[in-house]
Amino acid sequence: MKIAMLKTGGVLVADNQHAVDVLSKITEGRPVMADVRQSRNIGNHKRFFAFLQAVFDMQDHFLNVEQLRYWMIMKAGYVDSFSAPNGHVIFKAQSIDFSSLDEIKFKQVFNDCIDVVLAEFNLSQSNLRKVVDFS
Repeated sequence: MKIAMLKTGGVLVADNQHAVDVLSKITEGRPVMADVRQSRNIGNHKRFFAFLQAVFDMQDHFLNVEQLRYWMIMKAGYVDSFSAPNGHVIFKAQSIDFSSLDEIKFKQVFNDCIDVVLAEFNLSQSNLRKVVDFS
């Protein structure tokens, strides 16, 4: 079960009534397991796609933004592979959707993609960084 928590004074506390209700059902002093993930920032997600569009507009190799996105994510090292029945290896860019990555990991992927673009397209870092200023 997922609940929203807020870090306050070094302690995680319930962020809404649903979280309060769930936490109230946990016996005091009993250990629990938790999967802690920082919520994604929609502004940074939008910046990533603005970054993609800016890079797409500065190049003439890729036919569409999706091709560029898949290539960039794979080139940054976020790629899965598997063997097809004919023995060929298939490569697939890892997902950047909200359920796949928390904010910390998304920022890492985003920064690695920036590094790929700077290395591969010989673009100015200062101009490119203006598009992607993180919140």
